[in-house]
Amino acid sequence: MTLRREMDVIANNLANMNTIGYKEETPVFEEFIMPTAKQDSADSTLSFVNDIGMYRNMADGGLTTTDNALDFALSGAGYFQVENEDGTFYTRNGHFQLNAQGQLSTPNGDLVLSDGGAPISFTADDGAIVVASDGTISTDNGQRGKLAIVTFENPREMRKIGSNLLQTGEEGQPAKATAVVQGALEASNVNAIEQMTSMIEVLRSYTSANKMIETAEDMKRKAISTIAGQQS
Repeated sequence: MTLRREMDVIANNLANMNTIGYKEETPVFEEFIMPTAKQDSADSTLSFVNDIGMYRNMADGGLTTTDNALDFALSGAGYFQVENEDGTFYTRNGHFQLNAQGQLSTPNGDLVLSDGGAPISFTADDGAIVVASDGTISTDNGQRGKLAIVTFENPREMRKIGSNLLQTGEEGQPAKATAVVQGALEASNVNAIEQMTSMIEVLRSYTSANKMIETAEDMKRKAISTIAGQQS
């Protein structure tokens, strides 16, 4: 079961190699020791595997230049803050656009928030949009706000809810050492070679474990058959 779980995680990492801002995940296991039925046996314990959680690699992905003025990448820890009818969420995906009302939003329609917690709006005569490294947004008509970029004490505990969004009950704090790069997007930090190597190792282990179980079942069937034959 744990090998299947690990294989699913690896497959998900590979499937998200091209997902903007995706962070590689690794399942975390620990050994679980359980007493055997016979305490006087030579080996008084059985060792099992317990799936205790997931480790998320928080390292930055590489930056891909797009030259799109509404594409923003984060260099350093932190998340953009967005909002929809279901609440406030966080993302590393800075591929934004302007909606019909001139508000900065994600392709799914989630509104990108300023550090004041409000949507960021533009008018038709604002001209070029320029974003400074600290997230301050300016146009020909002056400043339009500052992107809300927040960090968390325990970012690995954030929950994925789909559409490249994360959710947490923890209160976010303004990012202090994170820079915004305009005209670029953060690539996934998945290492394809490492993931393929891990997949091969897991497949071999799964095959070996499956063969061991089949051998044990064959021995059990033969033992039952032998005992039944002796009693008859």
